[in-house]
Amino acid sequence: MGITGYSRVLGRKVSQETSVPVSSGTEPSAATPPDVAGAQTQLKLLQWAVPAITGAILGVSAYAGEQQRPVAVEAGEQHALLLSRQVNSRSRLLSRRAC
Repeated sequence: MGITGYSRVLGRKVSQETSVPVSSGTEPSAATPPDVAGAQTQLKLLQWAVPAITGAILGVSAYAGEQQRPVAVEAGEQHALLLSRQVNSRSRLLSRRAC
């Protein structure tokens, strides 16, 4: 959300400068003042960063959601049960050897 807010601040900065010559919303011209040109350059990067980060968040959320499915939970429980049986078997072997 921070990147979206920052994009909004930069967009507002560019849109407030109505008498500044520009090529487009994200492309400064040679006569564009440096502060506005910098904001436009950052906006050019952010126009790709916002959807990329949103997509990454959706991908991670989907993956995490799949981990909550009953099949995945059951597989995790079976794995934990198998590990506990292995640990118990090893501890019994070690205790027999100690005798």
